[in-house]
Amino acid sequence: MVVIRSWFGWLVGVLLAGGSWPAVGPAVRDPNPPFVLGVDGPAFTIDGAKRFLVFVSDFDALDAPDIDSDFNFLASRVDGVRVFANWWDFGDKDPCRLRFSPRTLIGVASDGSAIVRPDRLARLRTVLDAARARHLLVDLTFAAEPVEGLSRLRADDAGRVCPPSTGTNHVRWDVYADGVARVAAALSGPAYAHVLFDLQNEAGHSMNSATDGDIAMIVERVHAADAKRLLSVSMFDPNADRQAQLVARLKLACLNFHDWPRGKGWGARTAIQVEKFRAALTRAHADVPIYAGEPDREAYGRGIVEFRESLLGARQAGAGAWTLHTRAAHDLAGRSLVEALDPETRHVLDSLNGILGRRSARWSGPAALGVD
Repeated sequence: MVVIRSWFGWLVGVLLAGGSWPAVGPAVRDPNPPFVLGVDGPAFTIDGAKRFLVFVSDFDALDAPDIDSDFNFLASRVDGVRVFANWWDFGDKDPCRLRFSPRTLIGVASDGSAIVRPDRLARLRTVLDAARARHLLVDLTFAAEPVEGLSRLRADDAGRVCPPSTGTNHVRWDVYADGVARVAAALSGPAYAHVLFDLQNEAGHSMNSATDGDIAMIVERVHAADAKRLLSVSMFDPNADRQAQLVARLKLACLNFHDWPRGKGWGARTAIQVEKFRAALTRAHADVPIYAGEPDREAYGRGIVEFRESLLGARQAGAGAWTLHTRAAHDLAGRSLVEALDPETRHVLDSLNGILGRRSARWSGPAALGVD
């Protein structure tokens, strides 16, 4: 009885004082929770569930004027986007259509050291947050050669940056590694667990001339800044054993290959390359996913038939991920990706789920990307 009277007295006091009931209800949930990309053996996982992943090139996303509309369109069609942290500006004439951009994420200070531009880092976070909100994974690709002052590349009087006609370009890899590590530190933590790093696009190409030692240094510094980040290095070296051994030695999350040689028959070549790389990974004792990161986007010859052959060939041969590579996203200053898409690429995007026999690419389960 004492307990009842005490409770009744408290209630009367609350009502007389114009108070209200304490709020009772479910805990407030983050409307945009993190989700995790992972690796489990030869497969990628999302929140621990194995899934064959499909990405689309969205290189210039940091310049796109309406990233929300682009990602709303892509979220029901693909699992993720491939975005460049450092990307060129494009001129309007071939050859030498490349231009140095003042908007690369990484820059070079007057004393020659690496900087991470605060405004571009803020923009990158906006893009990554927008992707996370729609459960889109992000392949965040870095490249040294588009950063003015990081290599021997120079613009001519018209502002054009032409690939070296003879010899190779040389990059200040210690400076570059410092810049990428700073980005990794800024993105560490669960909010960006949906992001895979490609530490150097097409490492070893004459435009960058990266050696295995250069790559090892970048991996070491980035993992020191963010030990949990999934790392890859894209290459088009046809030497499968070299790539597999590098993956094993540096403990990379996946083998990220680009189609080589480029040209006719690329669709059928994808499965052959995946099988070759799987055999090499087995010899290297590296049980990781294979990522067909850049099938040849130029040889559209047979239209969607070629894309279907490449996509299904990659999956059936045991790849963990495949990218729909398109030049439409190379220059998005002033236009959205959806506006830039050519009819053929749009048709492929609209057909992807049907080709794969799945209802939607949008992930509806718990939020986390992984590898199995």
